[in-house]
Amino acid sequence: MSGDDPVGASVAWYAVDAEDRLVEVGAALSELAGRPAGELVGRPFLELIAPPDRPRVAEARRRASPVVEARLERADGWRWIAARRASAPGEAGVLLDLSGARLEGERDQRRDELARLAAAVGDVVHEVGNPLAAVTTYVQLAQRQGGGVEAADSLGAALDECRRAQTLLRRLASFAGQAEGSAEAPLAATPLVETALLLVRRRLRANRIAWAAEVPADLPPVRAVGAAPVGALLEVLRNAVTALGEAHPDGGPAATLRVTARCDDEALLLDVDDAGAGLEPGARARAPTPFYGQSPGRTGLGLTLARAELESLGGELALDAAPGGGLRVTLRLPFA
Repeated sequence: MSGDDPVGASVAWYAVDAEDRLVEVGAALSELAGRPAGELVGRPFLELIAPPDRPRVAEARRRASPVVEARLERADGWRWIAARRASAPGEAGVLLDLSGARLEGERDQRRDELARLAAAVGDVVHEVGNPLAAVTTYVQLAQRQGGGVEAADSLGAALDECRRAQTLLRRLASFAGQAEGSAEAPLAATPLVETALLLVRRRLRANRIAWAAEVPADLPPVRAVGAAPVGALLEVLRNAVTALGEAHPDGGPAATLRVTARCDDEALLLDVDDAGAGLEPGARARAPTPFYGQSPGRTGLGLTLARAELESLGGELALDAAPGGGLRVTLRLPFA
């Protein structure tokens, strides 16, 4: 059976029998779980909980712990909740929706991480910027002097890496408060995707990676401040190219990168799918943190900067498993 909840929508009530099966479900719990009350009544309480958290919640309920925090499973993902156990079978238990508080806490933590990162890199920008500019100039001079096709290819690759490092320094400088802000302007989806793909073309060719992009022409433009949306997509593409190169060192049909554009009522959604090794759920949650996954060829800052740039525009970065394996990174960019 179901009933009206006597408290606000962020608090949901339920009742279980002696076998911990749901016998009553309040309307707020039905809404929180994203399922009709009729589908929930009769099911074990633990089926409400996301599978990774079930052993911990089962142990807490076995020990009669009064409150336990966990993830409530939904068809579209999960929500953080605090579950207060009923004192006896048939009496009401309570679920408190913690998603808003958790989300705000995670955002505060990310802001703190970026603040610490900005403080750490301020001096690095100055110390590395000048020598890097000199190296770039010497590479350009060497290009003018010739030396054959192989030398030209090598110098071209070296120049690309210098420019990439300069771009990274500029972004770090902006987060360290050393770069002036830019005016906001609308940016269409097609040039956004085409520009980012153009900037990784050398890496795609070098790793023998095929790519495909599906961008409907009628999508509304998105908010853009400076190069933020292009830079965010560029970092995600570079991450995908690295993952594909590691998983498919010889290239081939399996080494394919896909960019698909879609939208909801408020934002453009760009899905970047790679057929690399992918990441476990816990690793996906940590991947955008500073220096996570740092290794040769990986700065450990790409997804950190991508997420920060998106959030500065009111957007989001999300990681999930790609259909068929690999990693899907979704960039959510609000419409202009």
